[in-house]
Amino acid sequence: ECFQRVLAFKPEHHEARANLAEIYLRRGSDSEAKKEFLTLAQSLVDAGEVDRAIPHAQKALQLKSIEAHYVLGLIYFKRGNYAESERSFQEILRFKVGHTGALVHLAQLRAAQGDLDGALAAMGRAVSTEPENPAHLESLAEFYLKKGSKKDAAGNYLQAAELYLKQRLLDKAQDLIQKATELDPQDRQARQKLADVLAQRGQRSEASRVLEKLGDLLA
Repeated sequence: ECFQRVLAFKPEHHEARANLAEIYLRRGSDSEAKKEFLTLAQSLVDAGEVDRAIPHAQKALQLKSIEAHYVLGLIYFKRGNYAESERSFQEILRFKVGHTGALVHLAQLRAAQGDLDGALAAMGRAVSTEPENPAHLESLAEFYLKKGSKKDAAGNYLQAAELYLKQRLLDKAQDLIQKATELDPQDRQARQKLADVLAQRGQRSEASRVLEKLGDLLA
């Protein structure tokens, strides 16, 4: 009860959560213990204390936590142990094929190893799983850019911008549309979108200049 009260006021209190998990374990409440060990491991990873997170993630794994594979994958990734990290991500993807966190980090892992085709494949799966997530499209565009596929990068930046526009995040949308126009200066649709966003933000003189350039392309 004391530890539960501490966590009610301070959920990030790691010692209290560790003690509570151990109490659940001793009482035979494996499900509750598993949840607390996993929460503690994730909290420690978020706090940058990856070494301290390892034993708690392993205890959650021993208690049959599927999500513990993902947390261990994060830990190994942050420690630069790419082989173990990939094994952990692949393991959770065996059970949860659409686990976007694992897919995104698997893409980052492969890019860090120079495997851009593998990064694109993993990130493409993340986009297919969450097509309305603009951050995934933005990451996919960046992987295309690293590979030198400017047109594909520009196309994904524009798709991400459309989703940001739906969320009324005009700054983000404008930034990505500008990136797309720089990558593909002949893209008339991108220039028109840029002019529209600038006009929505009250930057009418800038919108007029963009439209003038668009007129030159159409001439």
